[in-house]
Amino acid sequence: FYSWSEFKKLYAPSDNVYDSIVDWLKNQGLNIEHTYPLHNAITIYDTIGKIQKVFHTEFGLYRGDGKHLRLEYYAIKKPIKFPRNFIPYIVGIDGFNNATVYHLNFLDYQGTDYLTGADVAKMYRVYELYNNTSDGSASTHHIFATGLRVATVLWEGSTSSGEAAPFDPEAVDYYYHHVIPAWIQKLGVMSHVWGHGVDSDTVPPGSNTDGDVSVENELDLEMVGTLAPGVDVVCVYADSSQTNFPDANYDYILNTLTQNSTLVAVSNSWGDGDTSVSADTLNDVKALNAMGVTVLASSGDDGDTNSPSEPSTAAFSTYGFIAVGGTSPTPNGVDTTTLND
Repeated sequence: FYSWSEFKKLYAPSDNVYDSIVDWLKNQGLNIEHTYPLHNAITIYDTIGKIQKVFHTEFGLYRGDGKHLRLEYYAIKKPIKFPRNFIPYIVGIDGFNNATVYHLNFLDYQGTDYLTGADVAKMYRVYELYNNTSDGSASTHHIFATGLRVATVLWEGSTSSGEAAPFDPEAVDYYYHHVIPAWIQKLGVMSHVWGHGVDSDTVPPGSNTDGDVSVENELDLEMVGTLAPGVDVVCVYADSSQTNFPDANYDYILNTLTQNSTLVAVSNSWGDGDTSVSADTLNDVKALNAMGVTVLASSGDDGDTNSPSEPSTAAFSTYGFIAVGGTSPTPNGVDTTTLND
């Protein structure tokens, strides 16, 4: 696999090309919100009026008719125009509509016997990895994920009072100390969990933790830390009111977490209907794959459905996401519990 610096040298646009596009956008009077070291994207935040003028397009208002569309949304109704000399360096322009309603790919089934991370580790024989044996038997030679990093991806949604909700660090820490087996804890193998909001208006972990979004984030962080004790886990989240929030998450991961770190996997629990993944996100995932990072996406709790969940639908034969979910294990040969994520 390529390192971050090797990938940039081989595939990123040159400083001259990237700076020229940034300068052109600025000269048009557009506000540049973010630029990135890997030159993989440029984020613009400005009024519809300016966007229409600069890109010679026009927006319209539309009414949605599907469960994954807003009741009313905006989208462009005529093709955009862009300087011809920049076109070879651009794979896509995203954010010209806000039609999609993203949702959590986790449902709270009443009356279900829930499985902890330790239960799942036992069912899938992960202890064989911990103990470096073929059957998980007692061993003095252990292999843990210490020194490795995993990112969980979710957006910062809304609480019942309409405020942002990342996750509660104390809840995750409590889970670790009560679920990770005592013998592993005695070895001093515990995961470190932290969060990063990629937007200026996101709140830090530990505040406003009322709502399904914080529960979903905590579930992901708890499963990662108990299945891979010792791993460094970071929850990357953005403002769901922004149309580019999935892109912002991956832009941050690609430009920050892959530099001078051992990022090995990215896990997602959000999705929408069977639509196309944005060009920005898919481009970032290709780069992450080239750097040896496995990118996983929840396929949702719908089972055999005619409405599969993007981005798990962007699982290709040679690159992209790995769709995860829909398994039905039988713990102890008795209970059947559908697992997601």
